Amino acid sequence: MLKLRLILLIAAVAFAVTLAVVVGLRLSDQAMAVVVGVIAGVAASIPTSLIVVWLTTRHLAVLHEARRREPEPEREASPQVVILQPTPTAAPQAFHPGYPVLPAQTVATPSRQFTIIGGDDTLGE
Repeated sequence: MLKLRLILLIAAVAFAVTLAVVVGLRLSDQAMAVVVGVIAGVAASIPTSLIVVWLTTRHLAVLHEARRREPEPEREASPQVVILQPTPTAAPQAFHPGYPVLPAQTVATPSRQFTIIGGDDTLGE
């Protein structure tokens, strides 16, 4: 089984190298520059991504460890709530008086003055 994996790994590496050589010989200089730039960009982003993942998992591990060390607080029993419905002692009223109606107040509002900017003063006259 180990020999089979080793043979497959060598065959895959040989195929990748052969493909890279064939494609490299057929590409123009500009296309090769683009391919090399993409490969370099991906290679540069791998360490940064690994650092971000490491820091994130480290932070989560610290939180998990802190929670595991803390004793679970005892939960207090929730208070019992008793709802009592009022029992009707008399027949319901047919008319509820509501709020008293206040007398209308007349407030003198000053007349408003409007100034039309850029218009003629005799507009509408």
